[in-house]
Amino acid sequence: MTANTPRNRKPLTDTQRRWLDHIKAAEASGLTQKAYAQREGLSLSSLSYHKTRLRQRGYLPQAQAHFVAAHVINHTGALVSSTLRVHLPNGLMVEASAGVPAETVLSLVRALR
Repeated sequence: MTANTPRNRKPLTDTQRRWLDHIKAAEASGLTQKAYAQREGLSLSSLSYHKTRLRQRGYLPQAQAHFVAAHVINHTGALVSSTLRVHLPNGLMVEASAGVPAETVLSLVRALR
């Protein structure tokens, strides 16, 4: 399999160009994809599908996952053991109990996306 570099990518079709323009406009708008799709009269599933396909073909950067440490404290100020849930754009969900190393969760998220 070859990398999708500007040299070996096929030119975009008119349809692909239209979706790429919508994806870039959605990101620039500051709206959620759902809000942008509704505003423009687009199908959210079509917007997501084309974003994924254009990303796979190298026309958009790969999504990056980032984690930050968070501590959940109840109303008495006591630290609460919690569960981490990550909802991926492809519909999958990763769930990990407190104490699972962030690197492990990140590796799993990258593999499933």
